[in-house]
Amino acid sequence: MKRLRRIVLVQWYLFEAEEIEIQGHAAVIGPNASGKSSLLDAVQAVLTGAHGRYWVPNASASERSIRSLRDYCLGVVRDPDRPEDLSADLRPREAAQTYLALVFEDDQDGTPYSAGLALSATIDSSEHHIEGRFVLPRYAVGVADFVESTPQGRRPLPWSRVDDALRLGCAAIGFTIYPGSDAQLEMYEEISVMREEAARKGIATVIWSYPRGEAVTKDGETGIDV
Repeated sequence: MKRLRRIVLVQWYLFEAEEIEIQGHAAVIGPNASGKSSLLDAVQAVLTGAHGRYWVPNASASERSIRSLRDYCLGVVRDPDRPEDLSADLRPREAAQTYLALVFEDDQDGTPYSAGLALSATIDSSEHHIEGRFVLPRYAVGVADFVESTPQGRRPLPWSRVDDALRLGCAAIGFTIYPGSDAQLEMYEEISVMREEAARKGIATVIWSYPRGEAVTKDGETGIDV
């Protein structure tokens, strides 16, 4: 039997880049409009391949909100009193590169299996686009497979790069850090977690470091003593 061990969400509803580990029986608990249904709908989207005939989203807390894959990708939150209107408090993404993945583990030998899909959407279009679907035996995907860090923070990788990496296999992970940027501490924390994950999978970690950001002058970016 295969048991669910991890849920990966990148640019899905209000989740920007999250890994949710599952051990044994699990419950999704929270107040109304906290995102419980969005998590279950993400799982359902992967299991159905986001096929329009089989993916049936859960009703929202208000029972009147309109749910769609496009809205989930963009993080659209609708006014519960006027479902045709967007929430005045939460602004949706202008464009989204969404990744959803489930990691299963074999009960007998612990072998991991991953399944997922990539979607994209823009605020100017009323439809989403399914970029690709994937099933990976003997590999447990994580957020690090789908995002990269920049001086402005984490952002999703384009599907073309993810597709190549998944098809060709991965011998190492690469990570770029920018000492001097506002996001440097977050980058250090991310690479620490990703390096540990890579070590568990038996692959190397390569780090590129470039002085950049508000705390570094233009001359300092190329200074040999930085």
